[in-house]
Amino acid sequence: MRNIKKWVWVMRSMTGFGQAAFEKYGRRVVVSVRTLNQRHLDVTVKAPYIMSVFEDGIKKRVSERILRGKAEVCVLSESESGDEFTISVNKPLVAAYVMAAKDIYEEHHFNLADTNISLNTLMRLDDIMSVKKNEDENVAAELKEVLDNALSDALDSLVKARETEGAALQAQLLGICGVIEDGVSVIEKAAPVAAQNYKARLTKKINALLSEVSAEWAEIRILTEVALFADKMSVDEEITRLRSHISSVREILGESGAIGRRLDFLIQEINREINTIGSKSNDTDTIKIVVSLKNETEKMREQAQNIE
Repeated sequence: MRNIKKWVWVMRSMTGFGQAAFEKYGRRVVVSVRTLNQRHLDVTVKAPYIMSVFEDGIKKRVSERILRGKAEVCVLSESESGDEFTISVNKPLVAAYVMAAKDIYEEHHFNLADTNISLNTLMRLDDIMSVKKNEDENVAAELKEVLDNALSDALDSLVKARETEGAALQAQLLGICGVIEDGVSVIEKAAPVAAQNYKARLTKKINALLSEVSAEWAEIRILTEVALFADKMSVDEEITRLRSHISSVREILGESGAIGRRLDFLIQEINREINTIGSKSNDTDTIKIVVSLKNETEKMREQAQNIE
């Protein structure tokens, strides 16, 4: 078998497909591996009976290359010699079946032409033939070598496909990070304007209701209310945490290994901060931006669910 490589882990998608064939010693093995989204690693193997002895080894090899996802491995085997199996025929039993059939025909006076038993009929009878795996160590070693090489190439193909899709997901997620940051900047700039607008509305109301009160008192009251409003509606802390979460997402996207779960947690935190900003906002333009950011966060969540 080929030398085991030291794998370099980069960001990968959980979905992918790889297939390879390897031929040697008059034997040909085709291995295909398909992976789908799943929270944990789950490997299933579908292989011919002769290959069943290698199933645990196949699962181990797959787990060395894949950290998360559902992996379905399919193995097909062909041999020119067919020496993987030994087929034995129980000749005495065949003769006994034939004699029993003739006795039945004679006893019940069937037409002699009907006493011929077809080969097809005999093959369907119980215990006529037995099939056993060849226990020859050389045959097993040859099968394992061919299987290992086919599996190695199939896993290489699978990982390449997962990495290619992972790179595309990474670019999309980084793009979404940029969109969210742009929206946050707009919200941050709009916050003082919202306070000023509130002050203008409040001044108009107080002046209309308290026309007989001194202007100095009215101004003090207005400034107090505006200060309370600004404090209650302040989103400075949410914006700070939101930017920190976005920065963490960017860092994780540059890491290797299983990053999907950590991304999922951060995206939940991003969504929570955006919801809080929305609940504090009474400005129509800010609310529109919040709705847009929630849509972008949902896109991010959907993409992150496909990351290993």
